[in-house]
Amino acid sequence: MKKQKVYISGKISGLKIEDAKANFAKAERVLNLVGYDTINPMDSGLDEKYPWVMHMIVDVFNMLRCNKVYFLENYKESRGAKIEHRIAIFFRMRILYQRWNYMKQFNLSTVKNL
Repeated sequence: MKKQKVYISGKISGLKIEDAKANFAKAERVLNLVGYDTINPMDSGLDEKYPWVMHMIVDVFNMLRCNKVYFLENYKESRGAKIEHRIAIFFRMRILYQRWNYMKQFNLSTVKNL
C-alpha cells in the first residue's frame, strides 16, 4: 500500500533558521515514525535569498501534491502558514495539528534525537 504524503506547515519567518529547521525536522521524524511520507518546506531546494512570495508559490504547489497537511503548533504566528491553512480548508484537505502535549503519551524513545 502506498504511504500517504503529508506536507508540514509552520512558522519559519521570524525564527532563527536553525530553530525553524529543528522544528520541522522533529515533526518530520514523528510523521515518518507513524508511517507518512513527508514534504518539508525547509528542504524545498529554494535558496533563502529568494523573496517570500516565491517560497510561498513553491510551498503551496508542494502542499497541494499531498493527501494531508500537518500544522505545527506555531502556525498561527506565521502569515504564510495561515495562508496555507486557508488553502487547505478551501481544497478540503485532511488537516492534522501538532499537539506535543498529546504526543508525549506515546513512547517515542525509539526515535533518536527527537
